[in-house]
Amino acid sequence: MRERRRSPRYQADLEIYARIKSSIPVRIVDVSSNGMMVESSSAVPPAGACDLWVPGDNGDVKLRVRVQRSRAQFVNGVNGGRGLVYRSGLEFLEMDEPARTALESILRQLGGTLEECGPVAASVSAASDEDQRAFLASEVV
Repeated sequence: MRERRRSPRYQADLEIYARIKSSIPVRIVDVSSNGMMVESSSAVPPAGACDLWVPGDNGDVKLRVRVQRSRAQFVNGVNGGRGLVYRSGLEFLEMDEPARTALESILRQLGGTLEECGPVAASVSAASDEDQRAFLASEVV
């Protein structure tokens, strides 16, 4: 099958954590210049734009992302048990210089660079008001 991704992804062999909407902890599974796959114990519904807080050199940095897809998956635990996690594909929407620097730092930790990934598509698109309303309407309370 032909690869459809716009840029290569780097698997996170290290434990790198972030937060969606400042309160949902996620583990970064893989990263590219266009987005990332994250894993969480809570469902993250696909919808409009939201904030992803990633570790930066001087504290957490906010990236604007869109949750493109999310699915539940069973995984094997450390003691032989099985657990349910949610894997969500995030697309970068906006990227300012601190966000770009944080993403470059994460990619370096994983053995890659933004240059290897190609141009950062996130720098040219922005979330629409309709995306934002859809996301807010989909939030689970």
